[in-house]
Amino acid sequence: MGSPVVCAVCGRENGLLAETCRGEICGRTITRDGELHCPQDRYEPFAWETKSVTQIIADGELKVGAQPGQRPLLNADDVFNNLVAEFQGTVVNDEASEKFSVLNAHDFLRYCLLLRTLKSQFEKDDLSIWFDDCLFLLRGGFNFALYLNLDSPRFVCRGRIFGGLTHGRRPQVRLVAWLKRLITEANARGRDEIDVFVADEVNAGHSIRRFLHTIFSAVQDIANDRSLAACIRFHFFLIINDCTKFDPTEFFKQLNSRKLKKRRIAYDKNYILVSNDFRILQGPLLTYDCDIYSGLRKSSEGGDYEETYEAIRVPTRHFQIRCPDTLECLYAYAINEKSRADLLINETLCNIGRGLYFSNRKKCQLCEELIAGFDSGIDIRKHIDSYRLPVDALKVQLPKSTLV
Repeated sequence: MGSPVVCAVCGRENGLLAETCRGEICGRTITRDGELHCPQDRYEPFAWETKSVTQIIADGELKVGAQPGQRPLLNADDVFNNLVAEFQGTVVNDEASEKFSVLNAHDFLRYCLLLRTLKSQFEKDDLSIWFDDCLFLLRGGFNFALYLNLDSPRFVCRGRIFGGLTHGRRPQVRLVAWLKRLITEANARGRDEIDVFVADEVNAGHSIRRFLHTIFSAVQDIANDRSLAACIRFHFFLIINDCTKFDPTEFFKQLNSRKLKKRRIAYDKNYILVSNDFRILQGPLLTYDCDIYSGLRKSSEGGDYEETYEAIRVPTRHFQIRCPDTLECLYAYAINEKSRADLLINETLCNIGRGLYFSNRKKCQLCEELIAGFDSGIDIRKHIDSYRLPVDALKVQLPKSTLV
């Protein structure tokens, strides 16, 4: 099990690499030497291992959202082109609809329930384990971090954001440096057990495989000098969409290879042991499938050293959640004037969290079931799949004498 760094003043629990207490009215330095090693000139809810979205905007890398090759998105027929409800051949052209962007109620509500499932499972696991650090990769995992920071008191200010591992070479360098820093800090505090939470949206699985291979290679190097000792458990929450290319069963078979050099489910070298377990959630991946919804667009190539992104501003502020079967508007709302796109999902979910009122207009059976999921917490497993892959973790006792 991991163990939090507890603030001596307010008693708030913090991550292993936290430098200041995350308590709402505290913020005191909690490093071992009492010094800030990564001072910030502005408040950031996350620890950034890449350029923050705030910095991207400050640097002027802000665009009004449109996919490459698309015409400008200005109204309900344009905005969210790949999120607009597929009305099964029927187009709504009434005057009111022209002022709104339309979100497919089925996909949107399922995505909201998926996020709630993610939050519920995170809090349950964190309560029994305590995650020493919580990792997310751009772009796919960013909105998970945003949502958890918005809606989970256990998570607030514990997220660490890396650039996408397939978006440039630097994110892998930062991941390796983070791992060594994490083990070093744990040993300095007299600990050798470390638990890490990782959440990411997955399509083909290239990014998560690169993550596993990068950690494996880093462990081989770190373990060579035998000065550090750790039992590291990575807890992956992988979210796949309904048309994913990712095959969890085949993925697990590859990780559990009989060849030790290819085995990634669990391995060890000298005094460092690593195990990986996986929870798989399945549902619509709005933020993965659309730049506008994620709020970020990748502008670098995989062969580049530095990963680069553009932030996207929403070109409209009025939205409708509309059933694609009955064409009825279930709810209409407005976000802040042309909010940054990465806040769109948060503002919408915040409305839902406060008791989003859905109209009494005609709804299909699926809409009724999804809406009931918000009100009564009914079993939503037939709408959001969630399961855990088996784990074959190594059980080896670390020699305590190796602690630094």
